[in-house]
Amino acid sequence: MNAPKRIVTVVFIIGIFMISDLAWSGLGGREKPGSTAGLSENIHVTTEKQEYRPGEIVKVTIRNQSGGIISCHVGVEGIKHIEKKTAEGNWEKLFAMCQPPHCFFDIGPPQEIRAGEFKVFDWKPLIYVNGTAKVVQASPGEYRLLLLYHDRQRKEWRPVYSNVFSIGAP
Repeated sequence: MNAPKRIVTVVFIIGIFMISDLAWSGLGGREKPGSTAGLSENIHVTTEKQEYRPGEIVKVTIRNQSGGIISCHVGVEGIKHIEKKTAEGNWEKLFAMCQPPHCFFDIGPPQEIRAGEFKVFDWKPLIYVNGTAKVVQASPGEYRLLLLYHDRQRKEWRPVYSNVFSIGAP
């Protein structure tokens, strides 16, 4: 095939792809099959219960109700940070793991969670004070967890919060 015919063929193929994208976007707001538009709304992090006793293990479920595959670290290493509600109604950032430069550690690769699947892990409610190696039990109050998952289509890590749960007084 000579050069002018190749150029015309390539331009034609690119045009077909562009027209198909325009056609999908004009379908009354419906998403393209396999699209991750609105994906974070379809990734849910929930605790088994709404209320826990001090020191009680918190069972956490990551559920993928999107149409795509996500990846995330399942376990305490997947918790970006813990948030506790303050008396003023704000959320205070706390740490679920010791942070550099206080500690260095290796974590395994993220796990794949396919559409419709879920993963469960246990979080022992410990707080690493200011990200140091000093550990204290989570005090009574309202909490939520912030996890990150990898959106393969967008090729980025995205945040998702758990439901709010409480740890009661001893």
